[in-house]
Amino acid sequence: MLRIETTLLLIAAIAFGGCANKIRVKSSYDEGTNFGTYKTFAVTDPPKTAQGMPAYSEITGRTVNEAITANLQERGMSAASWDEADLQVSFRVGGQQKTEVWDSSVGWYGGSETWSKNYVTGSLVIEMVDRAQNKLVWHGWGSKDMFSQGKGSQQERNKRVTDAVNTVLKKYPPK
Repeated sequence: MLRIETTLLLIAAIAFGGCANKIRVKSSYDEGTNFGTYKTFAVTDPPKTAQGMPAYSEITGRTVNEAITANLQERGMSAASWDEADLQVSFRVGGQQKTEVWDSSVGWYGGSETWSKNYVTGSLVIEMVDRAQNKLVWHGWGSKDMFSQGKGSQQERNKRVTDAVNTVLKKYPPK
């Protein structure tokens, strides 16, 4: 009986753990901005380091940069030089080390098992500045375990980062 309950608790922990891994996204924007007027953009160079994220590298930053570029081009915008772009796009990443713990206490049957998982909750912030007005017009951010370098192949890690960028940019332009 103990084995069945322990197995059921483990399955529940995995199922609920999967739900917690969805990226949480928010955005804010300047309500007076006509986003339809922006036709060109430029993305800043990636940061060399990220606070709280020892596994972050400039390579990850280039993946973010490329994902932003591809996303905006799919929307019909064109890349331009920083000094000529309608929108100047910048991003930053940061992280916080977290530990998740599951306990399978089974009450009066006695015995329990505890599992834990260490991970980094990565935050991605994307900002868009109207170059002509030098004014922030859109700000989007999301957080998730998206930058863990130890998980999967390089291609799988790149896909997680690209998916995170695309999820944040779903909020652009505001509707």
